[in-house]
Amino acid sequence: MPTATSFTALGRGNGFPFCLETVDVLDRGDGNPYDHWVTLGGFKKTSGGSPTQSQINLSLQNAMKLFWNVYKINGLARLSSRYNVADVTDSRNPNTTQLQPLQRVTLSSGFYDANVKHDSSYNFVNSLRLTIIPVLLKTGNTFLGYGVKNKVEAEAITFVDEFASVQIGSMASARFDGSYETIDYDYITLGGIDFVCKAHVGSWSYGNATADAYNLTAYDSNHRAEIDTINFYTY
Repeated sequence: MPTATSFTALGRGNGFPFCLETVDVLDRGDGNPYDHWVTLGGFKKTSGGSPTQSQINLSLQNAMKLFWNVYKINGLARLSSRYNVADVTDSRNPNTTQLQPLQRVTLSSGFYDANVKHDSSYNFVNSLRLTIIPVLLKTGNTFLGYGVKNKVEAEAITFVDEFASVQIGSMASARFDGSYETIDYDYITLGGIDFVCKAHVGSWSYGNATADAYNLTAYDSNHRAEIDTINFYTY
């Protein structure tokens, strides 16, 4: 793991250099609740009751860890060799210099990094994307803890409806899922942090479609996506 220089950031007094958006898990955008959600402290939709203070505290610690200290995710985005696109095995963009933890004090909403390989027309794409946007989660008027609004994603795509993807975050919506697609959801732990995983194979898959959220994999005969590990800076 890369080593960062220790520092103290006062920010907005909330652990971040910007004010956080509040997301109500009772509204996924159409007035219905999110189908799956979990705070970064492990309190989830199926937990019942209210989160403990220790779960709320842990969710803040993990939100700060993800925003300030995340380095990359490792996994795989792969297309069949006939598409002639290189595999992607981590989210670190080889063409840029990543913001070090101290430099993230300049960010105004979240942290983003991505490693993307594609053909000349950008129709066939392999990518691992790392987006960390911390948010406050609530249900009605009850504060639940901290989460991440983003999607951390591995995706192999040939056309809009032909792909395999694995996404992790704090909320997942089945609002636009089709009955003809292969989709799986599960609560998982990666790097000691709780997430919801959505594994998804597009509607025009080429047979043998498998979506396994528990194991963070999705694939068919021409597309494969997986998330394996998450790496952090050390001090």
